[in-house]
Amino acid sequence: MKFKVFGFHERLYQWIAFISVVLITTGCVAYYLVLKDYSATGNKAANRFLIEFQDSSFIIGVVYALFLFIVGLYLSSMSSRVQNLYYHRKEQYINIKRLSEVVSVDLMHDVSDDKYVSMIILHRGFTGRLGEKKRRPYIIEDGFKYTSKYLKLEDDLLSLRSKLLELYNLKINKYIDCYSLKKKHLNVFIHDLDEFLLDINSWIDKHIEVTEIQRKAFLDYIRKLVATVSQDDKKHNRNKLKFERIYAKSARKVKNITFRIEKVYGARLHNDIKFEDNITINLNELEKLINRLTDKTLSYDDLSELLSDQNNELQGEINTVHARLHELQEMIEDIRGY
Repeated sequence: MKFKVFGFHERLYQWIAFISVVLITTGCVAYYLVLKDYSATGNKAANRFLIEFQDSSFIIGVVYALFLFIVGLYLSSMSSRVQNLYYHRKEQYINIKRLSEVVSVDLMHDVSDDKYVSMIILHRGFTGRLGEKKRRPYIIEDGFKYTSKYLKLEDDLLSLRSKLLELYNLKINKYIDCYSLKKKHLNVFIHDLDEFLLDINSWIDKHIEVTEIQRKAFLDYIRKLVATVSQDDKKHNRNKLKFERIYAKSARKVKNITFRIEKVYGARLHNDIKFEDNITINLNELEKLINRLTDKTLSYDDLSELLSDQNNELQGEINTVHARLHELQEMIEDIRGY
């Protein structure tokens, strides 16, 4: 990976100005002292020189003042340019800080073969190099760039590991079936090359029930199998070492770049990021409250169902009253007829 946030002048403009002022000041003082010495000794050549430049001290003063003015303009211009790039640098800072979570050296301690793959897939997912690219990735390629060499290393790690696993699983399962070795579970597969190659006996105990004779024959077969792919296995291990070195180097560069941005923009950067984080937290809390209210608020379908139930109950009461009135009417008619 290549990192580039600050340009040449952004990184060194203060040093350029400082060194230029020191050199010009030293040169002017030395030139003035030489002229003064020549004038005191009365050297004819020097006198002719001094007659021609009799106002040399005045000229030196004017030139020096003009130089300081130009240096001041340069410093002011560069400072203004750096501040104008603040919002871009802030985005790059956030982006590179997120990258530091992925390329952290702490993640490289006691990493198994399987975890290398997990780290690569995680890295690709965060940077939008997996699946569809319509969504904005968590880590944007801004301030750093993936080189073709690094991308090839990722591909080689994944493809070579996949090739080795496929070969080992195919040959070993074929051997197990051929010699009718008893499996401890239905599927016997190698998922982690390091776990398998560093302790084959433990892998056998974990997956297969064998006698000592069967174990010895099986171990001999596996060792011969490993020897046939030793070149690919060595290449895979070299790729893992390269991957570790790249991550360690990238972690150092990320640390230096973030420190540089923090040094240039200081408290303003931290305050803005903290303010934005607080806004994000408050918006998340507000979203949760809205969701709770939405869950408690009756929808149109809920209201329709509720009104329908109430309407059915009311209609039942009306029918009951109507039946009772009909009974009373019949009773009154019977009394009148009597």
